[in-house]
Amino acid sequence: MTEEVKSASRPHTGRRRNEAARAAILTATVDLLRNGGLDSLTIDAIAQAAGVGRQTIYRWWPSKGAMLAEAMGLQAAAVVPPRDSGSFAADLTDFWVDSFRSLADPGMTRGLRDVAAEAQHDEHVAEALAGFTAQRRAALRAILQRGVDQGQLSPAADLDLLVDLGYGFLWYRLLVGHRPLNEQAGQALARYLISAGSVSQDP
Repeated sequence: MTEEVKSASRPHTGRRRNEAARAAILTATVDLLRNGGLDSLTIDAIAQAAGVGRQTIYRWWPSKGAMLAEAMGLQAAAVVPPRDSGSFAADLTDFWVDSFRSLADPGMTRGLRDVAAEAQHDEHVAEALAGFTAQRRAALRAILQRGVDQGQLSPAADLDLLVDLGYGFLWYRLLVGHRPLNEQAGQALARYLISAGSVSQDP
């Protein structure tokens, strides 16, 4: 066997190492945000927790905001996984029930509140919140589009407005705390959005 063939037959581990390091960085970012809030979320702390160098982080993300957005988005996708069961109503209900269940974690709730507050005067955190919000809006809109496709929502329904209503409900209760975000709230929100979207908006 020639050296060239030997080299070609060796497993390429560089990609796996990079993927493992990237996953460790994103996991460390979420853990630090959950356990210590934004004050604990420094590049040095993330690098130490992930077992990588600072330059590794700078090489993969243009800013801390971009990294935070990706970490938050992956965490959200993990606790609210994409579903397509064939039943629009069931998928929409599960989306909200899973979302609200994840917020039973006090650390997660505190982390999101910190991000929302800090985004008002920190451009990097604002970038993270915008990126995270865009990901979650797209996930919800995809479910609502299936509602239209299945004939459960009106073709004239304003899906972006329904997304605003859904996430407005979540953020208002999260930030004000006047009523709980629990399973019953998730079920009620899903029913309301279906009702609102099923009404024809034609003149």
